Amino acid sequence: PMDATKEPFNSPDVVLALKHALDREQMVKLLMAGFGRVGNDHPIAASDPSFNPNIAQRAYDPDKARFHLKKAGKSDLTLELHAAPVAFEQAVNTAELFAQSAKPAGITINVKREPDDGYWSDVWLKKPWVASFWAGRPSASMMFSSVYASGAPWNETHWKNDSFDRRLTESRSLADPAKRREVYFELQQMIHDECPTIIPAFASWIDAARKEVRGFVPNPNFLLSDHRVAERVWLSA
Repeated sequence: PMDATKEPFNSPDVVLALKHALDREQMVKLLMAGFGRVGNDHPIAASDPSFNPNIAQRAYDPDKARFHLKKAGKSDLTLELHAAPVAFEQAVNTAELFAQSAKPAGITINVKREPDDGYWSDVWLKKPWVASFWAGRPSASMMFSSVYASGAPWNETHWKNDSFDRRLTESRSLADPAKRREVYFELQQMIHDECPTIIPAFASWIDAARKEVRGFVPNPNFLLSDHRVAERVWLSA
């Protein structure tokens, strides 16, 4: 997430340049050992019934990144990206990988490794560009309302979009699931196109157990059956 109220992240072309400057495939391959899926700069995973499959996948393209930098009047750009392992295990490595893939686009990313202690209180929602992580939510509406609506308490980009807010509010009154899903498609497109956040990948949850463990139910939102394994699992004799 980038702070939409701070330069240079208030420039749509700078944001687009950064979105094209990260090699997402390399991230999944090297940092996730292949256990993940490439993301497309919106928060709804392909495992979610509300996922919009019609949004064109954004790809690593240093030339396109340079094009957008030029449009923004910045042929070269130097930025600081704040990260810590507490954000997610590979946050610092992701930032460093980003710095390498951004160089051909004329973008210099200085990785600022922050202490784990105090990261969520002193860095996240405070610094202009940070590493962040979100697990899944039971519904797309909950994700949109928690992170992307203008008044959301965890609006980590400080992004405000009146059309997004209006359509999200309208979706809550739709009794027809198909119509509500159509609105969710629109909201994903808006985030992909306009929100200054890069969502490069979705990590796979990997759970393992011995053969006598019974009753485990995988959950796409979080590991260990959405942290409910203690109430769902038993041991066979």
